[in-house]
Amino acid sequence: MATRTFCFLLHILSLYTLFVPPESHLPLGSDHEAVFISLYHSRVSMCILPQMVLPATFVFLALVLSIIVPPFGEYPALTLHPWIYGQQYTFFSMDEPGNKHLEILADVLLNKPGFGNRCLKEEWLLEYPCGNSTPWKTPSVSPNITHLFQKQKWTPANPSPSCQCSTREKLTMLPECPEGAGGLPPPQRIQRSTEILQNLTNRNISDYLVKTYPALIRNR
Repeated sequence: MATRTFCFLLHILSLYTLFVPPESHLPLGSDHEAVFISLYHSRVSMCILPQMVLPATFVFLALVLSIIVPPFGEYPALTLHPWIYGQQYTFFSMDEPGNKHLEILADVLLNKPGFGNRCLKEEWLLEYPCGNSTPWKTPSVSPNITHLFQKQKWTPANPSPSCQCSTREKLTMLPECPEGAGGLPPPQRIQRSTEILQNLTNRNISDYLVKTYPALIRNR
């Protein structure tokens, strides 16, 4: 700080001697003038280092580092589709079972080409070929969960055990759900496009999705 202040004063005095005529200078005397000149020449190097050498050094280092950094390359275009994110779950529900129009729609969705555009006649995702669909199957559960739904009466408004959400006393990112939350597993099968399709007909869809979401996130 002292060096910067001294350099600033030297600049002021230099400008003074440069722009003010000699006959207008203050009468300092030969002794004072000699002291000032010797002091100026002895301290001028202190001003050159922080004001000229260091800035030039930093600029030079910045240019060198900009040359060392490898150039940014152009990557090939990435085709976005759901299957790049791993195993996918989806579901359907028949609002009116037995309705002929809905059965036709369900047949179109469940059979070729199925959901999405992965299994079209001209397959465009060569790295993600289609497979074979599997029969409907209901996943097995432990005897404790089966006994839970047999011994207690559940209603459409309360179809399964409740989850504990975040409170002021305990903050959680996801709801804490006990075993059996969301109800018994629904029938499901693997589609030709590799998604796991669940049949949620006659189920409380919002209850099932909300209460099974934490387990689905933890298993992915």
